[in-house]
Formats: sequence, C-alpha cells, structure tokens
Amino acid sequence: MKIFIDTNIFFNNWMLRSAHFQLLSNYVTNTECTLLISDVVIKETENKYRVELDKITKELASISTKVGSFTESHFSIDMNQLPSKEYDSSSIIHSNFPNLKKISCSTVNNEQLVQKAILGKRPFRENEKGYRDAVIWHSLINYLSENEISEDIVFITNNTSDFFVKKDSEYDLHEDLVCDLKSLSLNNKFKIHTSLKSFINDNINEELHGFVHEDDEEIEERFGEVIEDEFEDFAIGYMNNHTINQLKSIFLESDWSIEYLELMKSARFEVWEGMEDPSISRCFKIEDNKIAFEYSFNLRRCSLEFLLNTNDYLVNKLGVDEVFMNAETSDENTNVYRFPRSYFTGSGVLNLTTESVEQLEIDTVWLR
Repeated sequence: MKIFIDTNIFFNNWMLRSAHFQLLSNYVTNTECTLLISDVVIKETENKYRVELDKITKELASISTKVGSFTESHFSIDMNQLPSKEYDSSSIIHSNFPNLKKISCSTVNNEQLVQKAILGKRPFRENEKGYRDAVIWHSLINYLSENEISEDIVFITNNTSDFFVKKDSEYDLHEDLVCDLKSLSLNNKFKIHTSLKSFINDNINEELHGFVHEDDEEIEERFGEVIEDEFEDFAIGYMNNHTINQLKSIFLESDWSIEYLELMKSARFEVWEGMEDPSISRCFKIEDNKIAFEYSFNLRRCSLEFLLNTNDYLVNKLGVDEVFMNAETSDENTNVYRFPRSYFTGSGVLNLTTESVEQLEIDTVWLR
C-alpha cells in the first residue's frame, strides 16, 4: 500500500509532532507501506510555513504595541524565540518516514494541463483554478504508471471538491480522474480519506502501532513479563529434555568436570528462584504484527539432580563426592546434585496481536 498526503494535511503540523503523525510514522515503519510526497507538496508546505510565520510575527508586533498602550510603558516581546532557521519540510518528513518516496513534477505534460484547464476537467475548476492540484495529481499517476505500481493508493486530503465526489458518507474519485487512470491503463484502487484522523481510525490499531516494532526497549517495557514467563518455562523444559550425553556437551562448554557422568541414568533440572538480567536485542519485523528477537537471561538457584545406581555410587563414592554434592542414598538408587547459575541465549517471535511468544529457541547454555 502507498499513502499519498496532500499539503493541507501538513498545515499546522509543521514538525509532525502530533499524535496522529506519530501513529502514522510508526505504522509506515512497522508495515510494508510507503509514504509518497510530491515535490509540489513539499514546496507548498514550506511556503505556507513562511506565510504563517510572517503572519504570527506581525501579530506579535501588533500585540506588543497594544499592551504598551495599556501599561503606558515600553512593552516588548522577545522575537528571538521565533524560529530563525530555514524551514526544511523535506528533511522533517524524511526523519519521520525514512522510506519516504518523493515524486517529481517534472514528468507532468503542461500541454495536457492547458487542455484540461480549458475544458474544466478536474482537478481544474471554474476560471481555470486548480493548477497546483492538477500538477500533484498527474505527477502521482505518472509515477504509478512509470514504476508499474499496482498497489492500493491511500489518498489523504481535505480538498474534497477538486478531487472527489461524495456518495452517501464516502468519497470516490471524480469521473475526470478515473478517466485519467484509464488513459494510463492504471487499475489501482484509491482509498479516500479527508483527514489523517479518518485514516488512522479506519486502519491503524493504536495499541499495535503506538511504538516502532523494532524498538527493543519499548518491546521490553511492554511485553517483558510475558517474554520472561515464556522463556523461563521453556528453558526448564529444554534442559529436562536433554540426555546425559547432551548435558555432557554443556558441561564441557562450561569447563565443568564430566567425570562420572557416564554413571548417571537420568537428570532433572529445577529452578528455585527465577530469571535474572533478561535482555532483548536485535528486534526485527517478520510480519506486520510479528517481531523476531534475540534474548538472553540467567536463572538463579538452579539444581541439576542426577540419578545413579547405589552400587555404582558406593564403588566410586570418593570421586563422585568431589564432583557432585548432597548424595541421597537408598538401597537401589542414589541422587546427587550440582547447583549451577544457568545462562541462556535464545530467540523467539512476539505476536503483537495476541501478545504471546511463539517459536522459542535456546541457542546456548552456559553453567557457572
């Protein structure tokens, strides 16, 4: 999906700091959407900013004079607080929408616009008004044609009279614009919205897109407890599914003695306190509502309980007691223990819609 925004949507949102623009920015970042901006929109936004700033400057000067007449003293407003840097709409938009695509108006055929103006074809209106809108429209459809784009186009503008016709409570492209699409053999479906709020209400889940999905700190803050619980249970199950031979590999990686492991018939892993120092890293989107992430953590106060034949234990008692602890002996079997601090790294997939963790994996285990 491509989202095209007209100049009037930026009016009074010069720095794109409104909640709606932030939601849109997150949504575009989190999905496969691309924001399309005409260079005409950028230039007109910058011009409107300058006009508004000049207007405010004159109003403040007038207010200063009026206040002075009431106080019978000199009253001044510090005009140095007003913006002094050149307003760069393109940079501001790009900083909020890194995958922004600018559309050039250089491809627009002026002869075609003249003909449309004479005939009063939309976006032109009476008295040949609508040149800017016509340039924006034709630069957009030329871009779609030249790049063979067949995706849906979201068109956001409150300039409804020049582009659209109203049907019941919704808007459709004016038939003149539909003819323009046919002339270029374009079959894109246009979805019309008259405000940013309208698009957000119909398309954006605020809970889902209230943050950038690749922000590991935000993920940890919002979903940390869920991820901790899932990984703790998974790690315990993971360790208990290990054979003695597989535990031997972990012991070797941890520089632990593997003597007498061959005597052990089974092992059981338990955690007495829980997780510590969990950390999410390298979040990246794999679907619109799913994030893959890497995870590291440790489990404190763990026990590895081993079972061996009592006869084997008695024969090797001195050596076994040097490597293992707390021998509990019965006629047939003996239990011995190790008490590690267990460190894990792994990965998982967070489903933002269900707020659940999927596809958990443990990559490394190290025992201290």
